[in-house]
Amino acid sequence: MDKCIVFILILLAGMPATAGHLVIEEVLYDPATESGGEAVLLRNPDNVSVDLSGWTLMTETSAADATLPPGSFLPAFGTFLIADAGWELLKGDLPSADHEESLTLTNTNAGVALKDASGTIVDAVGWGNAADIKDGLFEGAPHNGTTEGLSLRRTQDTDDNLADFIAAEPSFVVVTDGIEVPIELTLDGGLGMTVFAPASFTSIPGELGNLTIRINTTTPAFVLVEGFNQTIDASTSDGLQHAATIAIPYWQPPGDYSVHISSGNQTLNRSITILPVTSIGIDALALFASLTPGGVHSITGDTDMTTPDRPTLINNGNTFADVIITATTPAQGSLTFALSNIKYGLGTFNATVLKATQIKHVRLAPRETLPLSLWIAVPMLDTGRYEGMLTIAGKESK
Repeated sequence: MDKCIVFILILLAGMPATAGHLVIEEVLYDPATESGGEAVLLRNPDNVSVDLSGWTLMTETSAADATLPPGSFLPAFGTFLIADAGWELLKGDLPSADHEESLTLTNTNAGVALKDASGTIVDAVGWGNAADIKDGLFEGAPHNGTTEGLSLRRTQDTDDNLADFIAAEPSFVVVTDGIEVPIELTLDGGLGMTVFAPASFTSIPGELGNLTIRINTTTPAFVLVEGFNQTIDASTSDGLQHAATIAIPYWQPPGDYSVHISSGNQTLNRSITILPVTSIGIDALALFASLTPGGVHSITGDTDMTTPDRPTLINNGNTFADVIITATTPAQGSLTFALSNIKYGLGTFNATVLKATQIKHVRLAPRETLPLSLWIAVPMLDTGRYEGMLTIAGKESK
């Protein structure tokens, strides 16, 4: 039987944001219960998600006090909670952690820094005397510190811990599906109509989203809600508390939209902003190829999202998108399969040698698909299993 090289390229689809945009939102370093009580909340203020695989928390006691595992993502406008081992049993009314690991946050003259996978410090929060805190564990001036049981909570971002944080009761509010800011508007009149609606809405990549508007009236009433080419009877059996759920497709273009709420002869117009979302999806979870040393192999893509053996990219956002491709070198122990032996093509674009990171300006429209093809020139290597990683991401096309 001929010997062969087994080539495995694992594919990930994601939406990378600039690492510097992430912030440490809240830190509980001196909980009432030391074991299982410490926690750090990360926040993503941008409209694209971030792959946190391999990111670490640096503390006074360790350069990598916590390490986030592969597959850890921080959603657009969302948060990611890292907590001490045992958090789930002791958290009470606080939210569950996205990642639990033994943490050793020091209570005095200390800090915590968030580092990306390359080891670059993205954000830091310190407390106590600056002269006694390790370099890199605070920004500007460290906070004076809290008493037992209180957390440091961010109120602004000026790169000065003393100005940016306050001592407060821990909350660790986790947002995973975007921003919805309740607005209360009262319309004078016999019905006393009060409307609760978000000022903005962030679509979930590749999915149908639901925008909920609630209306209260002081007397029983019939209420209609019109917007996004939908008319919804929001009336309920008691005639006082009404609700309408508007379906928002992920490809709804970003911008300001008007929603009309009417009851009797009263009408209220509410402006809602659909925020931009950039996301690239792929139908293949991994690419497997059995190769012969010295041969040539191709993997041909198509535009059908139901054929994972023929890779297809799709724009799961609501903006025109370019494609970012990053790759790690396939390897088997100390043996490597050089990326220079691999070319890729997107649709009708010319084949390009695969590199560690590159951007293809394809201006893919929302819902549009694009074939991803690979051509592999197999070097004369030892036979075996070579594994690498190909990450597909989106960047808004300007």
